[in-house]
Amino acid sequence: KPQNKLILSKKQFVLGLLLGIFLSILLYGIAMYLFEFFRRTSSLQCNAMYQFTDEVRSFYAWFYAAIAAILGQSTAIWFWAKSTTRKEFSYRSIGLRLKNIANDQSTLSTYYFTWLCRMATLCFVFFGTSNLFPTYDSLDLHQNFSYLFILMPIVLWLGSWTTLSRVFKRRVLKWMTVSALLIFGGSYLLSHWDVLDHKAWDQKQMQSNLLYQYEVLLPHSEFSQITEKKYRLVEFSIGYSKTGNRNVPTIIFNNTIIGLQDVAQSISKSKSINNEREIPYVTIKLAADKRIPMHFIDTLKYQIKRARILKIAFATRLESIPFEEKALPITYYGIFQLLSPSSDIDYLDTLGPPPPPFHPCYKCFSNQNYVNLKSNGKITLNDSLLSMTDLKVILRSSIKEDRNYIILYTYDNTCTLGQYLQVYTTLKEVIYELRDELSQAEYGKPYKKLWRGEQEYKTATKAYPLRLVEN
Repeated sequence: KPQNKLILSKKQFVLGLLLGIFLSILLYGIAMYLFEFFRRTSSLQCNAMYQFTDEVRSFYAWFYAAIAAILGQSTAIWFWAKSTTRKEFSYRSIGLRLKNIANDQSTLSTYYFTWLCRMATLCFVFFGTSNLFPTYDSLDLHQNFSYLFILMPIVLWLGSWTTLSRVFKRRVLKWMTVSALLIFGGSYLLSHWDVLDHKAWDQKQMQSNLLYQYEVLLPHSEFSQITEKKYRLVEFSIGYSKTGNRNVPTIIFNNTIIGLQDVAQSISKSKSINNEREIPYVTIKLAADKRIPMHFIDTLKYQIKRARILKIAFATRLESIPFEEKALPITYYGIFQLLSPSSDIDYLDTLGPPPPPFHPCYKCFSNQNYVNLKSNGKITLNDSLLSMTDLKVILRSSIKEDRNYIILYTYDNTCTLGQYLQVYTTLKEVIYELRDELSQAEYGKPYKKLWRGEQEYKTATKAYPLRLVEN
């Protein structure tokens, strides 16, 4: 039938084929360049790169190559259809159908790019903006949505043959077979083209950032809070070397290894402390490995107090977020803690006057709760051995009966930071659960939704103050 003939000269066929191949290579090169560009740009925030395994990178490279090859084929078909419609036909419907083929190919590419840009915008809004507040939050597309990246090229490829199959009927099947072999075979070969030397750049980044050479396994906590603004944070990372001595913790500050005796001086020279008035508002964030013994942490706390800083936050990750050991300890979640000043601290002379010593009156409280963490991880409450669950239940009941309470927390300094924070978090949870219960009963909303400036918040906080003291 005349309307089922697509007349092409050899020159037109070769030009369309070369145009499709050129555009496929160009689109793949642009896609992989942008892929690497955004990965490298994201590392500027904290000098941390997102690492892809060879398997994951090959998968994404194949996806980009397949999409580029399909769009290249679509452009070639558009060129052939446009070239043919310039001729005169005895049947008017022949030119109209060929125009439909050309229009469908250009529309398919336009709509795909529009959809892809919208998806990229959504991903940027929900995940890309985390560059401002780096966390362990991540979306592993390869692991959880790999089928989507396989279906997209298939659907796009089938869409490019929709109009052709309506015009040429069964005759199009052999060309679809040839197309499938060329596109999905050619995309596999094209995906092995390394547009940028990513391995050399990865190696350079890992050598320039000390954190890649250390293990910092952060503690888990569902009770973490977002730390304060970055300009008020002084950050330290403490972990174990991957190649050197794995028994002695190493302190890293501003990508430099320092000793315990240098902590106080490093804090005083930090950009976060421009004058003495800012000292009470500064928080020391400790991204410390959960395996570090508490006697090391106690010495570190002493050095922090020498710089007159009494607010610290132990960096933590949420239990609901999957953890990868290759990831750096970058998170804005932490467990806050106030340090108690004492009179036997050797304060730095370069800063202002030291804070007054803290001497709580334990006898002033009728409900005294002594919690002790032993070296083997066991817990006692007033010398009674308890599990973590029983500790919460009994302590909650005790505080609810007598609000004139105080919690004195002691621990064996050979226990680990992970064990210490687990108990410390549990003790804070008891207080916050009681506040939440009061808020729900009195005001009909949870405690965390109360505004700090309103009287309801102050009343709930005053009813159950956080009297948690390390003795």
